[in-house]
Amino acid sequence: MHNLQNVQKMFYGVSIRKLATCLPLPVLLLLALISPIRPEAHASSNEASKLKVVSYLSNRYNSTWKLLSNSEDSGLFFGTWGTHSKLYFLYSDNLLAYNALRQFAPSLGENIKVGLDSYDYPRDTLGFGVLFGENIPDIQRGSVTHVIVNDTDGSVVAYDRFDGDLFDWRGYADRVIYHALDCYQFGSKSEAFQTFSTAVEMFDGKGLYDNASVDAGWYANFKLGLLLYADRFMGYNMNCSVAVEARLWSCQDSVTGGIHTATNMTTGESFGSSSIETSALALLPYTIFNPQRSPDDGFYDIPNPNDTGEGTSEIGWGYYFFLFCISAIVIVVWGAYALTKRKERAPKK
Repeated sequence: MHNLQNVQKMFYGVSIRKLATCLPLPVLLLLALISPIRPEAHASSNEASKLKVVSYLSNRYNSTWKLLSNSEDSGLFFGTWGTHSKLYFLYSDNLLAYNALRQFAPSLGENIKVGLDSYDYPRDTLGFGVLFGENIPDIQRGSVTHVIVNDTDGSVVAYDRFDGDLFDWRGYADRVIYHALDCYQFGSKSEAFQTFSTAVEMFDGKGLYDNASVDAGWYANFKLGLLLYADRFMGYNMNCSVAVEARLWSCQDSVTGGIHTATNMTTGESFGSSSIETSALALLPYTIFNPQRSPDDGFYDIPNPNDTGEGTSEIGWGYYFFLFCISAIVIVVWGAYALTKRKERAPKK
């Protein structure tokens, strides 16, 4: 009987040692299985391309107005007034550029903020500002250009505010995204994801095919950056994000470094001048996980999207499944160990 107890002790000791030795294996397997559904860090191989965009934006800075001019294009804006190279939009252009450059070129970003602060204009954009925490109206209106400076040298400072006539936003990708972001931050996350899925479905491999592209006959490339930004902000994880990102960076001008404003609907080739809006939105998605935010930024603040909301529950379930498996393994090891100890303490017959 004594020999039998020794054998049992040896058996349980070997079993525990084997279990402890093999413990890292199931853990590694679980990590391998779960890792594909965990959020990506969104690291990009486009570092050189991003630096070229920063250079493009920097070259548009005017120290007199402390703002970035709309484009390198010297043509007339809307064919009537203000050349693009002397046109300074407080928003969307400089609002977007500030929030992008505060990470990529903080000094320039702060200079733009000084410019934005120096003018008297409404801080509620009723549209663009939803990217940075503004609660916009559910009923959207058309964009109206408001001029606040019209200098004798042809320089114009203005802002585009959504305070025009009532506007049916549902067929326009940018407006759909604004509404989705508003729902995500201030309403129903379910509605946010459902609305955003409409914008995702508009991507056809070349651009976002919406009412505006049909009317214009070309794709507006700023919507590619906007789609990526909203996807990452809400944690939607759209299945076309790689294709959208590749399409966006294919629109970069090889000379200026800016992002072309338009894409041909037939050939898929980008064309035209670059713009501050399109170029800043190309950078903005990469600020999501390091927004460099300050609690006092207010109008300029980028919310920290820690809550991924609905539509990403697979990440949460994977995490809890992992914890469950680890807990089960710990319980089995502890149980085997406790059983061994109990047998050791059992009275000998």
